[in-house]
Amino acid sequence: MKVAIYARVSTIDQNYEGQLEELRLLADRSGWEVVEVYSEKVSGTKETEERPELKRMMRDARWRKFEKVVVWSVDRLGRSMKNLVLVLNELKDLKIDIFAYKQAIDTSTAMGSMFFQFLGIFSEFENTTRKERQIVGIRKARNEGFVSVANQPRRRRSLRSAGCGKMAHQSVQSAPR
Repeated sequence: MKVAIYARVSTIDQNYEGQLEELRLLADRSGWEVVEVYSEKVSGTKETEERPELKRMMRDARWRKFEKVVVWSVDRLGRSMKNLVLVLNELKDLKIDIFAYKQAIDTSTAMGSMFFQFLGIFSEFENTTRKERQIVGIRKARNEGFVSVANQPRRRRSLRSAGCGKMAHQSVQSAPR
């Protein structure tokens, strides 16, 4: 069976080589022929058009270059339920299955297809709750006097205590605790 491997990490500081190594070993054990590898460093919340390797993979799927897509985990394909369903449905219409290694889900089975959709729902839920926690954390930090200046968190400190009448910024590391 001809397969494509798709690996994704969210930031440039992360590395997808571990995903690729495991997925290549899986393909070897399963007797699958890896015909193409797609890997990228981009957020899973982005649309397909904003993810060059996913976009290329979908184009190659339309050209029938492979019969199955092998991914490390469902959330590698997307953290947005809308985008994940679009990708899954297009691959399904093209009669291309997906195998998610971490969850051992194979959409060539009815049960696998159902579980894959459930995992997409949970992935979107996780992403939404993460965003909510970030908003709460940012609000709390601002209320405690922290501001972001050029990606460096700083604490606002009144200089009145130092005999001045204006606000100044002091590095978090040197701020009194």
